[in-house]
Amino acid sequence: MKYLILLAFLAAVALSLSLNHQLRHPKALVSLGSPFPLAGGVGRLTLVKDASALDAEHLSIDNFIRANVPEVDGLKLVSYRQQVVAGTNYFYTYANLDEPTSSPIEINVWSKPWNNGFLKLTKPDGTVIIDGGQA
Repeated sequence: MKYLILLAFLAAVALSLSLNHQLRHPKALVSLGSPFPLAGGVGRLTLVKDASALDAEHLSIDNFIRANVPEVDGLKLVSYRQQVVAGTNYFYTYANLDEPTSSPIEINVWSKPWNNGFLKLTKPDGTVIIDGGQA
């Protein structure tokens, strides 16, 4: 029973933190889906209307991708989602909103911060740009 109460409390705290961020930036980010994904499942999709409203974690990942993937130069970050695995997979989607016929690019960053800041950056075609590097 203690564990059930603890689990309910942690879920309420996580929901509160998520809602607090959404209330501070209501027009900048739009989340789609459940705030509580299945363990190991890919989290909800967050549409980015204004990249300046990203929190520090997602802003640093966006900057890391832009510094290492020349294909995203001039493209806008349109959405992101994440997945808890042995670390965290971040999936960032970039698109040229001025050209509706262009295909979006999804970049994957796998992070294991406890492992000397391990990062693996992968393009959609499976090309690994950084394998085990650090930001």
